[in-house]
Amino acid sequence: RLQVRLPDGSALRHTLPPESTLAELYAWLRGQPQVHRQQCLWIPLPRTRLDPDAQGDQTLLSLGLSPSASLLLL
Repeated sequence: RLQVRLPDGSALRHTLPPESTLAELYAWLRGQPQVHRQQCLWIPLPRTRLDPDAQGDQTLLSLGLSPSASLLLL
């Protein structure tokens, strides 16, 4: 279960299996009308950027985003 906080303060929620990749999460996000292509996901604390180019093939589990996580889209 993932919650993604948008710059306007609203949030998107989505559930993906732990073996899903970061690239799959970005693909879902980019399909949402309120998400701009140039925005990136961040882990709030410690503030860490989730880079789809460098980390796209890593699973949500290996990134510590499963079973649940709250992320920022900036």
